[in-house]
Amino acid sequence: MIGHLGDQLRRLRVANETGVLPRDLGVWLIDELARVASDNVKREARDQLLREAGELIGGSAWARAHRIAAELGTLNRRRRDEDPIGRAVRQAVELDPRCPTSHRQILRILQG
Repeated sequence: MIGHLGDQLRRLRVANETGVLPRDLGVWLIDELARVASDNVKREARDQLLREAGELIGGSAWARAHRIAAELGTLNRRRRDEDPIGRAVRQAVELDPRCPTSHRQILRILQG
């Protein structure tokens, strides 16, 4: 475990210097950060991503909440051609898989 961590940190330093982050290293880093982050930190980051998605959607807060709920309902993590709204929603779920899916819960997040 320690050897693997050291290897990944070395790779991360090289990526930082070169400006090129290999996909597998990025995935590892996201997973590690999500693993060690507290539930509150994950929830705050998730809510911020959902609010950012909401800002990209026109209409009332209720309409934005419906759109985000629809995105959550049809989320496909393997989709590569998603728009910025879908990408923010997918990232929110990656941070916190217990992401709320009801319109009312999302509306509270958008208004918070």
